[in-house]
Amino acid sequence: AAFNFARNIQSFAVSLFGIAFATAVFPHLARAISMGDKQKYTDHIQKTVQRILFFTIPAMVGVMMLSEALVDLILSGGMFEEKSIELTSLLLFFFAISIPFESLSHIFARSFYAVKNTITPMIINLITMTLIALSTIFLAPEYGIKWFSIGFSLGFVIYIFLMTIMLRKYLAKIDTKTFIYSILKTIIASGIMAIVILVTEPLETIVMAKISHILRVFIGAGTFFIVAFIIKSPEIGSIKYILDRVFKKNSL
Repeated sequence: AAFNFARNIQSFAVSLFGIAFATAVFPHLARAISMGDKQKYTDHIQKTVQRILFFTIPAMVGVMMLSEALVDLILSGGMFEEKSIELTSLLLFFFAISIPFESLSHIFARSFYAVKNTITPMIINLITMTLIALSTIFLAPEYGIKWFSIGFSLGFVIYIFLMTIMLRKYLAKIDTKTFIYSILKTIIASGIMAIVILVTEPLETIVMAKISHILRVFIGAGTFFIVAFIIKSPEIGSIKYILDRVFKKNSL
């Protein structure tokens, strides 16, 4: 039950960012390939990867730092007592590591689908799912339930590593400088967000616990986007698309 609860919280970020951007860009990937424009195909992939990481890196940091607060805010009450919160938040902490990697898996899989290659993603998926299953079967009983989510996260790290290697033959020139600048700005904004989340921890002694949890989530997210705007992260414009997704608007 703790595993399922933690997975549900983690998968929200993956669905909102990873699946959303990958689904939106797929027609553009297919069109670029049909026109034989390998550079445009590559550019679409790079921009989508940057956008996904722009949202999922801070999501990972935020969920890790606020894992117990999020579980308490969303699930506490009734039969879900303190021990249940501790167990679920432990699993969620390690699940959070997988957020950027699982989110990227969707754009990489669709990148292969666009070139009509469904075999490679299937084989890599089977390999990584097998590794996840083996880590759960053999490591979790020995080292604790946290290996349910540690193994899951490591599996997706391996998945992205293998997919990146196999996808390279389909790609044209990658704008490495732009990519590095984008990721560095995202990391800087995420780091400042993390500091603010730590600084706001005493809020729990001032207001009710659930209110403090909500405040820290909004303060942390607000800090990230303000810093990203100040340092001119190129992906800041993607916020409108995510807001449209949240409010169920069908726009790109």
